[in-house]
Amino acid sequence: MQKLAIRGTIDGLTGGIGAIIGASLTLDPRIIVITGLVSAFTHSINHFFAYRREFEIELLDSTKRLEELSAINVDYIRSSPLYLKRKKEVQKKAFVAGFSSLIGSLILLLPFILLPLFHAMIISMVTAVIVVALLGLLLGKFTKEDQWRLAVEFSITFIISLFVALLVAGVWEVR
Repeated sequence: MQKLAIRGTIDGLTGGIGAIIGASLTLDPRIIVITGLVSAFTHSINHFFAYRREFEIELLDSTKRLEELSAINVDYIRSSPLYLKRKKEVQKKAFVAGFSSLIGSLILLLPFILLPLFHAMIISMVTAVIVVALLGLLLGKFTKEDQWRLAVEFSITFIISLFVALLVAGVWEVR
């Protein structure tokens, strides 16, 4: 569950960059916050349903295979306590994935609510790089992988996404 929360938060941070950079072309902090919130909620809802569908398909597929291998009725399997417990677990994971994505996006937006535009942009991006690096360290701890390698990889991925968003916004602004 922790790995899912970390990945969802990183997705929210990385996914929200484009909306914030695009909206920053207006130079209006309200537009940035509104666009960022819209992006955050739609990304979060998509994350929730995507994980839910993925896990439910996995559950359905495994019960169908069980039915094919034996004479057990799928409805009987789906009403079993073990299946219902697994389904509840799936719903919990989907909620964690969706909610953590929302948290990641909101981390980006908070400075725009509290600070002037220029400072908010800098603070938001620096905070996001630091949070992504810390989440990489934490994920490395949970997965027993090289923490520093994950922190650097996630930070570089975030920075590349940031530069692409800035490049697209810059090209659009020049046009």
